Amino acid sequence: MRIYSRANSAGRTFTQPLPVYGIAQLREIDARLCEQHGDFALMQMAARAAFRLLRKRWPDCKRLSIVVGGGNNGGDGLVMARLALQHGIAVQLVYGLDVSSLEAVHAELNDRSEAFRELRANVDADGAVAEFEECLFKEGARLELSGDLVVDALYGIGLQGELKFPGPDLIRLINESARPVFAVDCPSGLDCELGAAMDTAVRADLTCTFIALKKGLVTHQAAEFVGELQLEPLGFEAETAADATDYMLIGRKQALQFLPARSPVSHKGNFGKVLCAGGDEGMGGAILLTAESCSRGGAGVVMSATRSAHVTAGLSRSPEIMWRGVENRSALCKMLEAASCIAIGPGLGREPWGQMCWQTVLSAVQERQLPCVIDADGLNQLAKQPCELGPRVCLTPHPGEAATLMNALYPEGNSTAATINADRFESVVRLCQGYGCCVLLKGAGGLVAWPESSDSGDRRTKVAVVASAHPALASGGMGDVLTGLLAAQLAQGLPAWQAAVRALHLQLEAVETLQAHTQEPAVTAARVVQAL
Repeated sequence: MRIYSRANSAGRTFTQPLPVYGIAQLREIDARLCEQHGDFALMQMAARAAFRLLRKRWPDCKRLSIVVGGGNNGGDGLVMARLALQHGIAVQLVYGLDVSSLEAVHAELNDRSEAFRELRANVDADGAVAEFEECLFKEGARLELSGDLVVDALYGIGLQGELKFPGPDLIRLINESARPVFAVDCPSGLDCELGAAMDTAVRADLTCTFIALKKGLVTHQAAEFVGELQLEPLGFEAETAADATDYMLIGRKQALQFLPARSPVSHKGNFGKVLCAGGDEGMGGAILLTAESCSRGGAGVVMSATRSAHVTAGLSRSPEIMWRGVENRSALCKMLEAASCIAIGPGLGREPWGQMCWQTVLSAVQERQLPCVIDADGLNQLAKQPCELGPRVCLTPHPGEAATLMNALYPEGNSTAATINADRFESVVRLCQGYGCCVLLKGAGGLVAWPESSDSGDRRTKVAVVASAHPALASGGMGDVLTGLLAAQLAQGLPAWQAAVRALHLQLEAVETLQAHTQEPAVTAARVVQAL
């Protein structure tokens, strides 16, 4: 998902963190702005910004189909209809109200919508407008969206509960129109708090959201419906900045700048010595991917503690990595003494060998407060005996592993992958607080939570969002690659949350580079390592 902001980059990909808000907080901001500037004035500002963006993206559009509801989002659509007519663009206006006739629509909107009254005044002025058509969607009636482009102004961020007639039918009509779709503020049917689609939701090509980013537009199912996302703050950056939020979206340019350029006189000792532990019998490929991505991710020295049977294959493929066969605690302890950072879990397994590796590494991490990435079966081992790990440790669960970790903390909750995804922000925050460490929750719209203490001693949990949805990531071994990348960033001195955010962006950049040169729906993890 591409995200843009006019706030700090003139409509280009943003270079500064963007605050992300929950719907309750946004309603408070919106109410305050309405009190200061007036509801209709804000509606006009939003509609003008949206119309400018629409014209920029589709400059040759000659006719718009604008689908409007009865709320403020529909009001934005009505103002956009007036602007389109004034610019000589024909408009088909489709009303999504559950009334019996156009006369009833006019009566209802004329009574409570200044946007509608302004539109009608424009339409009624002789020679003032282009072609204008009004339609009321009725159950069972045939309606065709005739515009070159469809504008979705049906529902806004306040949508709650089940969709009611004619909402679901109009959403299906929009999706089946085979025309580009421009969503106003959010795609109708998408929960802007949780990022979950209702029974049906509009699949937009471009979404223009106003004032500030909403949580539900940047994670979970959002990427499937939002398309490209443009933030239009409407000049209220200072006002929203006064409302503190613990959530922020981090873009690639900023993430890649977390690490400074390397000095020409630097040496391998400046960039850490990572021990990658895992790869029980039959699972050597996992730790191989982790060690290789760690090496290509910038770690100074990479060691791999694995089963002896995997050493020859590792050396033949990656001789720059120090491969060691480890069959007992003593051999692993010797390698740990030299390590400044650890990655454990890929291919670890749940048999006695994996348990031995886990207990040995955990002791070293706790005693020496080593930075550490824990993934895969390392997470399953942790769930057997949950403990606080400290801010230099990062867990990297996918939703299923997150549910296992959550159940270890709160067994009465009966968490599943579905319940984790149902509120990804709340889930990652609870895991961070429960294990006392950084947590990277994988999935579309990756979330990184970490504990942070203020000057007053108060402890808060922050969350960084990475727009990391990409179908090519749905391939075995991608998590192993991410683990190695993350460990490499930790070894170079980054705080755990920055290491996690940077690793997500590095992996996504490599995947996008590969996808630009292939028609295949997925790429292999090994190819991603080579593209780093």
